Parts: sequence; structure tokens; C-alpha cells
Amino acid sequence: MLSAYFGYKTYCSLSGYEDLRLSASVFSTLAATLFGFLITALSILVAIADKNFIVRIRVTGHFYKLVSKLFCVAGLLLLSIVSGVLALVAGDKDLVMLLISASLFFLMHSFFLFVGVGMKFKKVFEILSK
Repeated sequence: MLSAYFGYKTYCSLSGYEDLRLSASVFSTLAATLFGFLITALSILVAIADKNFIVRIRVTGHFYKLVSKLFCVAGLLLLSIVSGVLALVAGDKDLVMLLISASLFFLMHSFFLFVGVGMKFKKVFEILSK
């Protein structure tokens, strides 16, 4: 709900054509950076997959929930990147504004999910470090 509000506010506030291009570039770059962090987190999870705790959370099903949320966040980040890049190459100003708003919507939604997944990762690493 909050991400839809920010997307709408962004759509209403964009006026200059250069502001549009700059916003699209910033949103795409931010989404790509977060996507890189997400891939790193996924590779760490795969690297520690043979630990006893990870084996136990696989049995309970929590591991698959964590991985599915990671892929959901990755999908939203990719949608944000694609809509931001499309906004950079689109010619119509209304289409550019719509694509930038969509990019911000996907980015905000993925950010909230990313924070939730990060808190779950923190719990996993705290238990593994004991």
C-alpha cells in the first residue's frame, strides 16, 4: 500500500524531462545494487547448506520459504530494473512517467520484502554462530 502511494506521488511530481531520465537512472541503479546484494546472500546460503542447522530448517520447511522469498525479491528487483531501463529509452513523456512510477513501486515493494528476508538471515546467522 505504501509503495503504491510513493509510486503515485512520484508520477504526480515528475515534471521536467531531464528529471524523468535522472529518476529512471537512479531507480535502475539502486535496484541493480540491491539485486547484487541479494545474489550474494543467496550464494552464502548455498555455501552453508551443509551445516546441521540448515539441514534442520530444510526438514521443517523454513529453508524453502526463505529461498522463495529471496526469489520473489529478485523478481521484483528485476521488474524495477527493466521498467527503469525502458523509461530511459521510451520517447513518450506519459509513458516515461508511468514506467518510472512502476519502477519505484517495484523497488519499494522489494525493499520491504528485502528487509524482512534480511531479518530472517540475521536469525539464521545468529543461531549458526553459537
